[in-house]
Amino acid sequence: MLSDPVLSYDRMKTERDEKIKEAHRRYGYRLAEIGRYLDLHYSTVSRIVSGDR
Repeated sequence: MLSDPVLSYDRMKTERDEKIKEAHRRYGYRLAEIGRYLDLHYSTVSRIVSGDR
C-alpha cells in the first residue's frame, strides 16, 4: 500500500525533528551547525526548532 511508506516517512521526519530540537535546546548546538551536519539550510532548522514545520 502507498500509505505505509508515507506513514513511515512521516514518522522518520518527526523523529528527526525531535532530535534536532534536542540537539539545539539540550546540547546547545547552533542552528547552522545542525544544518551543516544534516545538509539542511539553517532557516529550515530554525523552522523545525520553532515549531513552524
